[in-house]
Amino acid sequence: MHSFSTSPNLRHPTFRVKEQLPVGHVVGNMSDVMTSQDGGRSFSVLATHSQDVQDAKLTNLFTVNSESGAVQTAAIIDREQLCTIAGTSPCVVSLDVAILPRFDVVTVDIEILDINDNRPSFSVNTTTRHVIESASPGPVFLLPLAADQDGGHNGVVEYQLLPATSPFRLVVSEDAAELTVELVEALNRENTYVRI
Repeated sequence: MHSFSTSPNLRHPTFRVKEQLPVGHVVGNMSDVMTSQDGGRSFSVLATHSQDVQDAKLTNLFTVNSESGAVQTAAIIDREQLCTIAGTSPCVVSLDVAILPRFDVVTVDIEILDINDNRPSFSVNTTTRHVIESASPGPVFLLPLAADQDGGHNGVVEYQLLPATSPFRLVVSEDAAELTVELVEALNRENTYVRI
């Protein structure tokens, strides 16, 4: 039976890896964790855990090379599918790694970084709003918002009204919680068509 020990020669490292990298991408190395460079060591993952990821999704994300100590991706990681908290919150997976033969255990935190790999989308493909041709400028029409699965600055959605010379003005609320289009000029039915 082995017992776990914490050695003063070990640190609690945090590695960072971007999502969507290929299998086998080196995230970090356990030899960087040790302050002493004793030879004859081997490495083994004992457990994987996280507060940000459901337990069922934690299997086969990372491996540790038993001889070199290289921590590598074992799957292509999609942060948005993996992490339970979207947005700017960190998504961290922790590995408990045994360093043999002394059986020291080091917990390694791996922060999964978001990349801009999703495009914004609307919940519906087409939204139609009817305006009579004789309408005076002023009517405002609420439009659905687009959503982006990415977090932080990668999840920012920008809107544009096409054509730019439209008789409508696009208005996005300051907190981006509401999207409207406002009639600002008289309409001409024969040549008015607008896309967002």
